Amino acid sequence: MSDRDREKNLRVIIKRTLFSFSVAFLVFLIDHVTKILALTHLEYGVPLEVLGPYFRFTLVFNPYGIWGLPITKILPYEIIAILAIFILILFIVKEEKLLYNFFYGLILGGALGNLYDRLRMKAVIDFIEIGISENLHWPIFNLADTFITIGIIGTIFFTFIKKDKK
Repeated sequence: MSDRDREKNLRVIIKRTLFSFSVAFLVFLIDHVTKILALTHLEYGVPLEVLGPYFRFTLVFNPYGIWGLPITKILPYEIIAILAIFILILFIVKEEKLLYNFFYGLILGGALGNLYDRLRMKAVIDFIEIGISENLHWPIFNLADTFITIGIIGTIFFTFIKKDKK
């Protein structure tokens, strides 16, 4: 490979990486602004109903992992998040398809948003509550969680589509 080809490949990698980081920054910003709004306009633990028990905002602080479950006692959640972010950055740098870089950017931005909360407050700010009745609802979450979920589902979905086409 010539120096010119290496330089061109490096420029492509940098552009894809910057694209992912731009998506991540936008996700982080949206997540952060919505959490500030939740902190300033919601009373802790008091539901603000938008569509009755089906959709409401309830401010809570989650010191645990996914869905408020105490997943690990060995490593702090901050360390797990930092390791996941590092691995995700490696995926971003190595990924050749822009679509996957977009999904990785969603995941990275969400992970950074929740890590920021953990480092600042030792808990994640959650405030979105969706349910099908007064007593049956999904664990309270935030937009970072939403972006992470969309990124993971998108990555899995398009990975299976790609395999089916072969």
